[in-house]
Amino acid sequence: MQILQQRYTESLPDRIRQIEALWRQLVQQEENRQIFEQLLHSVHNLTGSGTIYGHPRISEVAANLEQALGEVQRSTRLPDTLREKIENALQDLHRAAGRSP
Repeated sequence: MQILQQRYTESLPDRIRQIEALWRQLVQQEENRQIFEQLLHSVHNLTGSGTIYGHPRISEVAANLEQALGEVQRSTRLPDTLREKIENALQDLHRAAGRSP
């Protein structure tokens, strides 16, 4: 299990970068459902896997991000306050992973 935890920890920066890239694409193309689904899936995976691999804070922050994305899903447009909430959650992911954005 320790080897799996190590691999997970090492993969976090790439996972977070992927989530950020998907978010940037979504902001540029607000109506792109495929990008939104990929983003939601990636965040959901972090929500479920963080605690399992010894990173409960990752799961907590990813759950907050997932909740904010749920608000996006129910919204007809992306208000600035929601955009800011998501971008703050992305910064929190960096901190939870132990590195600065």
